[in-house]
Amino acid sequence: MIRRTLASAILFKSSRIISKDIPPAVYKVFNTEFNPEEQEAYKTYWIKNRRVIVLDQSDRENPRYRWAMARFRRLVLGASWLGMILLEPTLLEADFPKAVNLQKRRKLVPR
Repeated sequence: MIRRTLASAILFKSSRIISKDIPPAVYKVFNTEFNPEEQEAYKTYWIKNRRVIVLDQSDRENPRYRWAMARFRRLVLGASWLGMILLEPTLLEADFPKAVNLQKRRKLVPR
């Protein structure tokens, strides 16, 4: 008898188990050092976005903590690629067509 969860099998007239087709994960940790300018940029970005769990008081009788997902996303993107810190204002810009035109002319971010 094979025990499996419903989500791990293809149920259309098949006994194939999805997890057998997924290769094992390979994790690598890369330690890199910021130069002083990058360190200062990330530190400023971190201070601005570090509060990712906030108290939501929109329901006064039932206040609860929630994830501030926009800030969390910014931290993940900023930590993944420092260039995102520079691009973020243009990506969140209300006038997106203007940002696209600047990108086409290669003037989206300063060199």
